[in-house]
Amino acid sequence: MNKTILAAGLSAIVLGGCASMSALQSGRTLEQGEVTVVGAGGFTGVRIESDDPTEEDINAIWPNVETMVRLGVLPSLDVGIKWFASGALADAKYQFYGRDPKSDVALSAGFGFDYSSADIGWYDVYLPLFASYDPSPSLSLYASPRYVLRAAGSFGNQNLVGAVAGLGLGTSHRVFIEAGYLTDVGVGFLDGPTFQGTIGLTVLTKKVLKLDDES
Repeated sequence: MNKTILAAGLSAIVLGGCASMSALQSGRTLEQGEVTVVGAGGFTGVRIESDDPTEEDINAIWPNVETMVRLGVLPSLDVGIKWFASGALADAKYQFYGRDPKSDVALSAGFGFDYSSADIGWYDVYLPLFASYDPSPSLSLYASPRYVLRAAGSFGNQNLVGAVAGLGLGTSHRVFIEAGYLTDVGVGFLDGPTFQGTIGLTVLTKKVLKLDDES
């Protein structure tokens, strides 16, 4: 890849921030009427590989901060919005397995859309899956593989695949510890993998809507 393109891509990411890779949630959806607020921070690292043997690859790392709000709208459906350094992501998640409270395995599928106002600007449409194993109410082991279609203006589109794996500790004030990986499976403007490490904390869990059968 040309050094000018490498520099432009790196500048766009470092100065404008990177789209969020974190999950900060397990395979379970929220109860209907329940809202959670999660604050998170960590780092993002990227390796931009050059196909010119006279040019060196570029490795960069920078901090990231995120805030996510989620709301349970139906018994098996919740929606959320996440703000990060350069934009926001809106998504919905449907739990199709493990709604029985006795089940310690949960599976969900999601759909999301985000926009990043980094120098080049891009839109993402992403399709994640969520799987979790909860051996106890205060412990969750989860993973979220995903496909991301990125439209990056004059730099073209990217087909990205990756996954997030994490650990959730606690109940109403749950701590999330996770790591993510994302890479372009085609020919994109940023050839090379992106990594993200995140630690999050659920700062609020509250029932904001009363169900009809609870009245």
